[in-house]
Amino acid sequence: MCFAHRPSTTTLLPSSLTSRITRQYLTEAEEVIRNRFENAQATDEAEQATDAIPSQETPGAFRRKFSLKYVPKGLKQDKRLLQRTRMQELEKYTQWGHLRHQCPSSELAAVQKQFNKWKAAIRRLNSSRVTVAHGEDRGKWLYGLSDVTLMRDAWEATSIEARQNAWPEVMLATLRWCPGKASMVLEATMNPLPPGYAIHDVLRSIAQSLQLYTVKNINDRASMADEVLALLAHILEDTPKGHVPIQQSTLGLYAKRLPASQAKDLYDILKKQNFKLHKNTCLQFARRLAGEAAYKNAAYEILRAMVENGATLNDAASASTVTTLLHCKAANAGWSQQVESFPATDALQLFMEHGFKPNTITLTAVLDSLCQQGQTEEAIRLALLFAESGVPLDGKTWTTVFAGAKASLNVENVSKALMVAKVTPVPYESVLSNALHAVFYFADAETRRKREKAPWSIPMFRPMLKVYAKKLELKSLQWWLPDSLPLLLSDEGVDTEMDDKFRDPLDRQWDFMHTILPVADELFAANEDAGEGKLQPTSTADGVMLRAYIRSLSRPQDILSFYKFFRSRLEEQSKYPSLLLRNQGAMVHDTFILVMTEHQELWREALHVFGDMLKDSMRPSSAASKDSASDKAAELRSEVVEPDIFNAAVEKASAGPVHPAPTVFTLTVLLRGLLYQGETALAAQMMQVMRELDIEPNLVTWNTLIRHHALAQSTRMTVTLLQEMEAAGVKPDMYTYNAFNKLRDQDKALKMMQAIVDENRLSIVAGGTA
Repeated sequence: MCFAHRPSTTTLLPSSLTSRITRQYLTEAEEVIRNRFENAQATDEAEQATDAIPSQETPGAFRRKFSLKYVPKGLKQDKRLLQRTRMQELEKYTQWGHLRHQCPSSELAAVQKQFNKWKAAIRRLNSSRVTVAHGEDRGKWLYGLSDVTLMRDAWEATSIEARQNAWPEVMLATLRWCPGKASMVLEATMNPLPPGYAIHDVLRSIAQSLQLYTVKNINDRASMADEVLALLAHILEDTPKGHVPIQQSTLGLYAKRLPASQAKDLYDILKKQNFKLHKNTCLQFARRLAGEAAYKNAAYEILRAMVENGATLNDAASASTVTTLLHCKAANAGWSQQVESFPATDALQLFMEHGFKPNTITLTAVLDSLCQQGQTEEAIRLALLFAESGVPLDGKTWTTVFAGAKASLNVENVSKALMVAKVTPVPYESVLSNALHAVFYFADAETRRKREKAPWSIPMFRPMLKVYAKKLELKSLQWWLPDSLPLLLSDEGVDTEMDDKFRDPLDRQWDFMHTILPVADELFAANEDAGEGKLQPTSTADGVMLRAYIRSLSRPQDILSFYKFFRSRLEEQSKYPSLLLRNQGAMVHDTFILVMTEHQELWREALHVFGDMLKDSMRPSSAASKDSASDKAAELRSEVVEPDIFNAAVEKASAGPVHPAPTVFTLTVLLRGLLYQGETALAAQMMQVMRELDIEPNLVTWNTLIRHHALAQSTRMTVTLLQEMEAAGVKPDMYTYNAFNKLRDQDKALKMMQAIVDENRLSIVAGGTA
């Protein structure tokens, strides 16, 4: 429908479907939008008239003139409001049409009056135009209680007639003043059974206000979700069939906002009750389940049933759901529930057989899933097959495949992944940067595979520099380094002091020199004699080389000297530091901290690096906030052993950013280093620093702490950390399980965990009956 084209014939709903007041309201709203649209179109046509364009109308202008799809941006909100109002009135009409056939003629007038009164109150509530009317606060006597049992007892202590009269006021008051307890109040007031349309409106209000993601404690979140699910199950299973006219949009809201476990249970209840679900509702359930590894097969069954019933999945919402379904991360192998593997490629094949046309994002998700599951060779084969079939691939596709090849630590996979780059529009400089990082990755992984003891200096910089120089200019990298790169490239010109700087003190044999390094060298040497000029390196390439330089230094004095040089370069505020900080973040600083904490002589210097990073993150943005930032720095200084770490936290307030802000990875690396050096007290204080900086510990952080305390045979601290980790909503993985296995008395730990769970349950019950 286009308001500008045929205003005289525009209709909303047949007159028999709406009341006179409703028709008048919608007509006036439509008239306002139509006038605004015509004014905007007139302005647009006036602007077009000034252009030297033939008078013949273009197809684009014709479509915009005759379709609401091309309503100007400023009017889209009005369009949505009008559509929502129409849906509400249509729903109201449908509910009344269902209700009028269930009531005796003698009661029809009273029921209609009650129906209209309730709908008007709900509309005012949803439009935030509620006035404190007489009796609206009478619901506090019920929603003020803390337990459903207490509410039910108080409710049933009154007469049936009193309950029927009080129910609308109590329910509306709860929705207005205490929406968090609406599900409890509705559950407690189901005797006698309220009108079905009112139950549905309350259920929709509960769904609209349901924001479980704001509850950090995973147990509390699950408890609240179970409470809502129990209410829905009671209404769907125990009320007379057809009494509650549940709308598809309401079920879609619950599918979207409930956790995957409860959403799956709700879907099963609906199917058991033979509730017919619309395609969009099924899609909402599939989308919610597709994001969880444990429920991917359930989501797949929903989508498979849809396509087998003739539905197509090529629209944007369906394609996004399919992409989420096919993107599988590696399953945890700890004590968490074992997840049945999901065959992403088989699912894609079935969808394609039913007409689904995968886009680049979907294909990239499938390739990433295969890499996550260790099927890198299959991912590379499929990428080449898709490219040969004419399916467009992009740089993200290649980066995904190459990351999987690196993670496999298989040189053949890396070589094959480089072949995929030839059939994707990925910049050549990016391919070179990734090849350099592959060398760094293989060398770093070799220290862990061989269980080498710290310090883990790896003589990788000079071999990587020779590869780097074959294709890339040295100017930007030279600016960051104190050594002459041409001199390092010349084997004859390097003196003994320079040679010792990068020599492995243990004279170990390194496998990466004979595996991944020749592959990168061959890539950089291709067409070297063709006379082509050198390329400008990306910030990623320079970042990798800087990290390789730091990891190659074995002597503490060289590490400390280079950090001072690096810091002076950052403080010059040239284009090179800004590019590095914008694209590399804190990775170079994190490498400094990692290397410094491996040396007994340098772990305090690592704290100074961390202090430098705090300078910019705590620098006040205005004079008003300067005092608060100073107070923050003083507070942190008082908590950490080394008081001079944070002395410069607010200095140079007028300068631009110099050092990157610390990340959770920064603090995890520092935390692990402090624990390695035996500084347990300082490590505990660093956890407090994380909280002060509003940085949430991630899975690696928790595993680091759990492993340390488990190795120390501190059972109580290990159990406490596991409980805190669970409360924070972080799921354990195989490394958590391996860390827990370091405890010798695991039975005692498990008993302590069960005791804590029981204690929490008792406290919840006690709080509910208080």
